Amino acid sequence: MHDRLIQRKILSENDSFDSFSDVRITSSMSRLFEEQKRNWPLLNKNFSALKDVKTKSFFINGNEIIAQFNPHRMVSTAAKVDRESIKNRKSFLKLENLPEEQKLVSIANRYFILANPFPIFQEHFTIPTIAQIPQMLNSTTKIYLELTKNFEGRYSALYNGAKCGASAPDHFHFQAGTISSTPIETEINNCKIGQGEKIASYSQTQLFSVKDGLRRYYLIKSQNSVESVDMLKILMDSLGEVLNTDEEPKINLFSFYKNGFNICVFPRQKHRPSYYFLDEPERFLISPAVVDLAGILIVPRERDFERLNATIIKNIFDEVMINEEIFDEVNSVLSKLKSN
Repeated sequence: MHDRLIQRKILSENDSFDSFSDVRITSSMSRLFEEQKRNWPLLNKNFSALKDVKTKSFFINGNEIIAQFNPHRMVSTAAKVDRESIKNRKSFLKLENLPEEQKLVSIANRYFILANPFPIFQEHFTIPTIAQIPQMLNSTTKIYLELTKNFEGRYSALYNGAKCGASAPDHFHFQAGTISSTPIETEINNCKIGQGEKIASYSQTQLFSVKDGLRRYYLIKSQNSVESVDMLKILMDSLGEVLNTDEEPKINLFSFYKNGFNICVFPRQKHRPSYYFLDEPERFLISPAVVDLAGILIVPRERDFERLNATIIKNIFDEVMINEEIFDEVNSVLSKLKSN
């Protein structure tokens, strides 16, 4: 059944690949997005609206956050992700549930690439599994890094944990977006990583703990994909140990490849801030995911956009990310790797 659906939905016979390391994939992705802009009215409408979105920048302790008033992202920001709501809806990432106009690029008969019909970037993609499995990294870290390396110079690779902004926590997926679109990329490229401290390393891989006055996160810089996978696993295990959980720790991942891997790991303690649940008119309908933590804060309501200020942004980030005490405890666990 899946084979027949893929053949019907695939962009062209040349857009099926054996692995994510195939260098032709990025060209297929770009052609896919262009084709979908021409032939899928929903994507065309929402992409065209990007040029008119309102933005404004906030500088918080030297970090830029660009608020983007993007009403078309309401479908994601306000998504109901509780167990009952997920149970009672169809997965919008399943092949059989895709809109008629939506086309794809096929990878290894396990994944497919879709143009995101509610774009944030000039090119924005969703990369789900064909089989409907939960949103958990498990053994997919290697694939995530294959994506990151193959996207060099074109796209960044993104992952939202199931309780960290993913609007489809019941169907595993990555995302990809146009490279150099977020402030955090500029900060890393300019070596502005706040109070970054190297706390662990291999021969070609370093792990930095970053407190930049707005966020608490980890940055893996590496020339080696195998070491990167190992370092990410160690970090996840350390988070799980400190948080005393057997479940996947709440995280967002943002990665790009420039002079090696640059992998931002944002540990979370909450899905949505208390502002999200206030009564009107005090409510702010803001639900941070990986793009927001990377510096593009999506605001789907204009009244929230107009009222937003640096204090509210900092409060939101403080509330959804792990607190400083837990962060320091994880650092203590990780620092023992220095002598290993």
